[in-house]
Amino acid sequence: MNFAFETVTVRYPTERIPALRNVSFKIESGETLLVTGQTGAGKTTLLRLLYLDLMPSEGRVFVGGQASDTIARRAYPALRRNMGLIFQDSKLLPNRTVYENVIYPLYAAKFGRRAADKRCLEVLADVGISFLRNKFPAQLSGGERHLVALARSIIHDPDVIIADEPSGNMDDATTEKVITVLGELAGKQRTVIVATHSPLVMSNFAGSRRFDITEGILKELATSPGPGG
Repeated sequence: MNFAFETVTVRYPTERIPALRNVSFKIESGETLLVTGQTGAGKTTLLRLLYLDLMPSEGRVFVGGQASDTIARRAYPALRRNMGLIFQDSKLLPNRTVYENVIYPLYAAKFGRRAADKRCLEVLADVGISFLRNKFPAQLSGGERHLVALARSIIHDPDVIIADEPSGNMDDATTEKVITVLGELAGKQRTVIVATHSPLVMSNFAGSRRFDITEGILKELATSPGPGG
């Protein structure tokens, strides 16, 4: 799935400075993109536009070739089914176990129970959180909740991963796990878009395309060779 921003500006009524100002760019299918910037710079706003949780104040966003100003709301779910979303606050269902949180997208996609169970156990093992499967979100650390959100985002093998600070509240070892999983997806030609201010994430994706946002103004930075490059 590809994306395009066409002279996009986003204004919030309570903010003096636009969250994004006159932003134009394209993301081709299979690209890996880092979005960096200070807290409040506009990173989350940019990501929300990609998965149609927010509409531009001016300009247009194209998602899979469909324009934000003409696409019907009833088409949103079909587009989002091709995406895996990782939110800053994880957005786990508090009254469901880790297993139930992770498997939920497969039930929404009408997988058979046996196939869904097999896939869920595989993903929990791949992410290294099988031992947490019967726990509830309140029993997890912040880093563990992020890993559960990561597992949930990839369980349906989406074309696109959109991750908002996926390494928040994690130690380096856990962050490395997130980086490994995202790197494997990038290697499978998935589109991977990550908003981050983590130096560890940035260094491991140093060869990827990178945008930096400052007070709503987006600048594409030159890439440097990745580790070992």
